[in-house]
Amino acid sequence: MLAPPSDDNYGTTKSSVEVPETTSAFASDDIAALIAAASTGTAADLSSTALYSTKFNSPNSLLSLSAPSIFPRDFWLVKTKKTGGSTLKGILNGLCAHHAMTCMTMPVDENGQVYGFWEATRGTTQIARYRQLGFKHLAITDHGKYDSVLAAQLRNPLLFTSVRDPVSRVISHFFFVYREGGAKGAPDLLTMTNKALSDNQPIPQEVLDKMKEYVIQEENLMFKDIADKPKEATPFDALQPYDFIFVQERFDEAVVAFALEYGLTFRDIAYTSAKNQTGRYPTKDSIPAEMIEFIEETNALDQEVYRLAEASLDSRITAIREAHSIDPESKPDFDAVLEKFRRLQAHVVEECSDHMRWYKDQGFHDGYFYNNDGGAVGEGFRCVDYVARRFEAGLLH
Repeated sequence: MLAPPSDDNYGTTKSSVEVPETTSAFASDDIAALIAAASTGTAADLSSTALYSTKFNSPNSLLSLSAPSIFPRDFWLVKTKKTGGSTLKGILNGLCAHHAMTCMTMPVDENGQVYGFWEATRGTTQIARYRQLGFKHLAITDHGKYDSVLAAQLRNPLLFTSVRDPVSRVISHFFFVYREGGAKGAPDLLTMTNKALSDNQPIPQEVLDKMKEYVIQEENLMFKDIADKPKEATPFDALQPYDFIFVQERFDEAVVAFALEYGLTFRDIAYTSAKNQTGRYPTKDSIPAEMIEFIEETNALDQEVYRLAEASLDSRITAIREAHSIDPESKPDFDAVLEKFRRLQAHVVEECSDHMRWYKDQGFHDGYFYNNDGGAVGEGFRCVDYVARRFEAGLLH
């Protein structure tokens, strides 16, 4: 269950807290119940849970469809590699800006070396620094590995992560590492592969040998980052602490379900894609079948994590649809909201894809971001916010 925000709740587990049904649109819904329901093939029965209605003049506002927001609240996005995490980070950083929360920067040592949230000691020190400065609601949205010790330093946090089809994730991460300007000393296998494919030639054996080596070295990387103690946990165990799991291949569906559950608006969830590599990296269908099979076998734990995450998302969406079918007057129509969100995103893409041009046209001296992550996170947020506010007001259709 989702526990209500409390300044005195440090590291409290959800199961040990009495939760009023007014906490969330689907307050009785926790990830364990969803996964259990998915495992048995039955959707979680959430149709009787109260969903609160707030009247708003615009037909494009989520305010009339979702629960009161439970933010501000501490949360942690366990940002896994090559799963759409940078785009999701941009959304959640925007959530921090809209709801009086602080998305922390990564820890830095005395020599200026930047670290992710990979181990509890540095992360704990970073949280303590922010608390000493008076920041009340903290969030982690940078790369890191889940650690229950670090999570306990946050105040009753919500826990989120994202997953992706393991084969596609492995291929993307491999070519991310072995590209021009990739990992230090790594050969540029991406250019070599793209040239071979453009010439209708097979992928060079040198690339396939290196890929096989990489697959063995980085097996089940998604599971290892998500699990608290991966040597002891199963995929089912690993997903138990999580309040919401995003699926990269179904990103818009997941974002809309998230918004409805947590009482957010279109302005909170509108986004530009970060680090969009469409067309740059070879796709799954260009990799030999033998290599695909090897990746699947070597990443069996990631395969199961992905299956459970998809089933969990299916259960959430089914519950929303069932609630609407019982009470269409006060409970949201998931498919209608998704269709509206996709219309909003089409406006965002049209107006904000070249966000630097937009900033110049609007008289800004430069395009600034929610943080300094190379411009890759929260890109053009002023443009996105401008479009979303106009859409919510009914000025865009």
